[in-house]
This record gives sequence, structure tokens and C-alpha cells, in this order.
Amino acid sequence: MFEKLFRGIANTFSRKESQTAGIITAPGGSRVIWPQRGYDNFARETYLKNVTAFRAIDEVAKSAASVPWKQYRGTDVVEKEGISKQLTRPNPNESWQWFMLKTVAYLVMSGNSFIERVGPTSGPNKGIIKELYSLRPDRFRMLHDRGRLSAYQYEVEGRKTTWEIDPITGHADVLQLKAFHPLDDWWGAAPTESAAREIDTSNAATEWNKSLLDNQGRPGMVYTLIGALGAEQMDELERYLSNNHGGPANVGKDLILTGERGTNAQPYGWSPTDMDFGEGDIRLMRKIAMAYGVPPELLGIESATFNNRGEARLFFWENTVIWWLNYIRGELNNWLFEEGDDLSINYVLDEVPAFSIKRNLIWERAQNSDFLSINEKREMVGKDDWGEEGNVILVEASKIPLGMTKEETGKTEEQKAREDLIEQGYDDDEIDDILGSESDYEDSPVNGGFKADEMTRQDWLDAWKQDPHWATSIRPSPLAKELVSMEAENKVKGRILEIGCGNGRDSIYFGKQGHSVVGIDISPVAIKIAESNNSLSNVQFEVGDAEKLRFDSSSFDAVYSLSVLHTTDMKKSIPEISRVLKTKGIVLLYLYIKTIFIDDEDNRRTVVNFKVAEMDASLKDNNFQILDKYQSKTEDEDEEGKHIHNIIVYFLRKK
Repeated sequence: MFEKLFRGIANTFSRKESQTAGIITAPGGSRVIWPQRGYDNFARETYLKNVTAFRAIDEVAKSAASVPWKQYRGTDVVEKEGISKQLTRPNPNESWQWFMLKTVAYLVMSGNSFIERVGPTSGPNKGIIKELYSLRPDRFRMLHDRGRLSAYQYEVEGRKTTWEIDPITGHADVLQLKAFHPLDDWWGAAPTESAAREIDTSNAATEWNKSLLDNQGRPGMVYTLIGALGAEQMDELERYLSNNHGGPANVGKDLILTGERGTNAQPYGWSPTDMDFGEGDIRLMRKIAMAYGVPPELLGIESATFNNRGEARLFFWENTVIWWLNYIRGELNNWLFEEGDDLSINYVLDEVPAFSIKRNLIWERAQNSDFLSINEKREMVGKDDWGEEGNVILVEASKIPLGMTKEETGKTEEQKAREDLIEQGYDDDEIDDILGSESDYEDSPVNGGFKADEMTRQDWLDAWKQDPHWATSIRPSPLAKELVSMEAENKVKGRILEIGCGNGRDSIYFGKQGHSVVGIDISPVAIKIAESNNSLSNVQFEVGDAEKLRFDSSSFDAVYSLSVLHTTDMKKSIPEISRVLKTKGIVLLYLYIKTIFIDDEDNRRTVVNFKVAEMDASLKDNNFQILDKYQSKTEDEDEEGKHIHNIIVYFLRKK
């Protein structure tokens, strides 16, 4: 009694729904809501019989199934909780790709698809989803109670199972995905329905053509015996023609009629040319493909160039596949997670080849822009910004100004950069700040052919002993994120060496991305801090010297150094990097070209570490190809005053 009472209270006060819910009843007023169309007929006439419908359904389903999914908390990927495991293996018998292919194929073919979630019903893991299954829609029935959906029922050869629907949330352990239907409140409309006439016509035309071929391609003949026929004979003749010579199965069969005076013979029926079979079939195929949202070029219906096919595939993904993915994502998130839960799932399009044309165009536009800052370019291509240091517009030192003659191209890198900056409106003082003046270089000490920073090794060791401010943060630098997000042709794989690892933040980040990493620093204090921050077995730290690396030749796939290498004797450190790096290995360097120190009284002192042209030459001499480089400025301040750093970032590959 109490159970009925509480259920009645819940139904009366706790349910939130449209006022129309109580007046929408099952067709015919019965408690069972049956599908209004025959799914088996859909499957037979489309997927199993019509090649165009099969290819269209298959193209949509396989494309959607090829997209990986991940679980997120906010914008961070979550891998060890929720349903992250099910996004690769939804149940013991299926992969995620096969599960999604079935789900989307059912949905596109019949307008309906059903997913079941399975988990413990008792114990500490009660309610946790362990498995997901995609189920055939034709086996489902819907049960209703006074116009409200109350349960889903699944039947196979008389055996039934039922999932009750929560009257408050409207959720069950089964999720129905359905396409919009303007005349049915319970079942979705399939694209197959809108193309049914074309599919039937195409199937009939194919059967007619085959029957004609079975009859050696000749038309049927009418043999008439001349003479009058009575009423009874005419009725018999009509039945004979209807039963024995109607439909595509009887194409080309001879027709014999009797008469009283003589015999007459003549061909009857239409030839393939008369029927315009070839062009007519093409028109039908186009319409069928259109119903499923698949461009004819992708199905081989239309001849197309490589570019046309690429544009058609992009159109197909943007207008068909992504719509289905968005719909499924919304329904799954609403069904799998409670309201207010910070977990969600989403599909990932990064590796979809169809978007390469668009993605390459965006990357090219961002790369070639001369009026966007680093952060604006990174936002344009979907990357995280670099903070304040990314709010600068890059100056390409090797750019040749418009109108330069061939004779002028023999100028040095520094001359070209200086003239380019003048063209952009910089004055001499600003250009000296960026490139460095000759007086700067005259006043700076020379170390190994390059200008050396004033900080000695002992200064660096002492700085670490004083618990420096840079030792506290373990967030990876923007440059480290850049290294692991390179485009496919420059993707870093394998073992990474970080020179000047400090507290280990970037080495640990590389390790979390799956790389084997060795981080070195000349400071034992820095290494001790890095080790205390690290819990990964694939990341190691040790005291090391960039000028004399202890590692075997060709033992690393990539070398990374942030704000350190310019303090070394680069006549020794650069050859060492080349030695330990494998052929085609990647190098990413962040270096200070020079630093201007400004005290409180505006006294200036400039320390120059190297000239860019000399650095370029040294890299080339040590077998490096410069894939990219850019210059910028950063500023910081401490108790001694303001520091303005002219920096350069090199992206290199060993030849």
C-alpha cells in the first residue's frame, strides 16, 4: 500500500513534463507501441539489395565509427574513471568502432537505434556502468501507461525482457536514438522512407534488366492467330497476361494468343534504350545518395577529380557525419551522466583525414599572416596560448622586402632583417633593441666564438641554492607543449633529452605524454628538486654538462632546451647535441640573443650572447637543418631592475 502511495505522490508532484504528455497515446489506444513500418523490409530493400543505399549507409556508419571518443572533466582528458574504458571496449565482444558502426547504421537505416547500459545492481559498484551494447531496433516495443512511456520491451522468438523507465527522470537502462518524424511521437523516420520510391524503382529496374539479359537480351514476341475472340476467351486472356507476363520477372517471354484465321508475329515490350535504363538509373542513384546526405562523388556515381572528391568529402563530414556525431554526443551525455556532473564525453576530430584540406589551409593562413600575434595564430589553429610572451607579432629575420632585386639577395641575414624592420616602420633604436648594435657586441666578452652571458656556472649553482622563485611551479612551459603537438611529419617520437631541466617540469610533462625522458642540469640542487617532483618510471634526472654529454652517439630522438643553452660554450654544446641526436631527430631551442638590464635610475647595461647569423652558420656546420625560427621580446623585473630579453626560438632537424 505504501509503495503505491509513494509512487502516486511521485507521479503527482515530482514529474516535470509537457502538458501534452498525458494526451499522446499509443496508436490504436493499446498499451504496446509497435513500429509502424517493417524494419526487415528496410534492411532487405536497402542494405542487402540496393548497392547505392548500401554504400550510402555504409559510408555514414563507417565514417562516424572511425572517430575516437574521450572522456573529459572540463577541458582535461579523464582516463581512469567514469566510462573511459568503455570508449575503447564497450563490452567484452566488441570494439568501440564496431559498436558505433552498428549504432549509426541502425539509426540511418531505420530511423531508430537502441543502446543498453549494464552494471552491478548491488554492492559498492552499484550504478557504475561496466558495459554498453547496441541492440537491433526491430526487436523493441514500447509500453505506455496512460499516454506516458513506461518501459522498453525486447523480444526474440517469444522470449522477452523489459527495462522500466524512471517516471521522474524519464531515463532507463536503454537509450533510444531516433531521427525526427513529423507524424510519429514514438518512432523516428528513416532516410530510407523519403527515398523509398527511388529505391523500389531502382531495384525493379535492376531486376527488369537482369531478366532481359536472362532472355539473351531479345524482346518478347506476340504470336496472334487471326480471328475473333468471345467474351469468355477475353476474360481468360486477361488472366493469362496478368499472371504469366506481368512484372520484371517475365521480361522478354514470348506471348502466344490464339485466333481463327491465320497467325501474326511481332515484338513487344521496351528495350533498355527505350527505357533509358542507364541515365535513369544514374538519376535514381543520385536521389538515393541525396536522401542519406552522401555526395554522389563519394559513391562513384559522378566522375570527380581528386580535388572535387576532397571537397565532397569535407562537405559530407561537415553536413552529415558531424550532425549525427553531435546528436549522439548530446543524447549519450544526457543519459550517462547526472545533471551537474562535471564529466562528459566527446568525439575527437584531430586525426580525420577529410579535414586535412581545411586544417592545412588554416595553418597556412596563420603561418603566413604578418599582422597576427603568436597567441592569435595559436588560437586560430586550436592551440593553447603562451600567456604574455605570446602577445607579440613575430619578425621574420630572413624575409626579403617586396621589390628587392636579385642583386640585393646576396646581403647578410642581419642586413636583410634590418631593412625588413625599417620597411615595417621601426626606428634605429628599436631595431638595435631587436637585433643588437655593434657597440653591444664590442662591449661583450667573447666565449668560443659567441658572446657569453655574464652569469657563470658558479652563479647558476649559487642561484639554485638560494631557493629561486622559478623552482616552485611545475606547470609545463608553452614551448614544451609546442614540442609534443607538432604536425605529423615533424611528430616527436621516442626518447627526449632536456638540457637544463631545472625543477623537471617539462621533462615530467614529456613523460606524461608517453616519452622516455632524460633531464640534465649542472645543479645538484635542481636535480634533487626535479626528482622529488617526479613519480614516473620513464623519466630520469641526473647532473650533466651540455658541453660534455655522457650519452652514446645517436641515442636520442629529440633534444629540448629552454633558456639555458646560451649560457654554455656553444662551440662545444652544439656539436655535442648533434652527436647524441639520431638522424632526422628534432631539436627545439629557446635562447636569449641579448638582455638589456635597466636599473631604477634608467642606467642601461647590455649583455649579448651571440649574433643570429653566426648561430645559423654554426647550426648548419653541425649538420642541422633550420626548419623554422622566430624572434620576439620578453620582459621581467626583480629587485635589481627591469630586464628586456631578445629571444629566438629554433626548430631544427638533424640531416
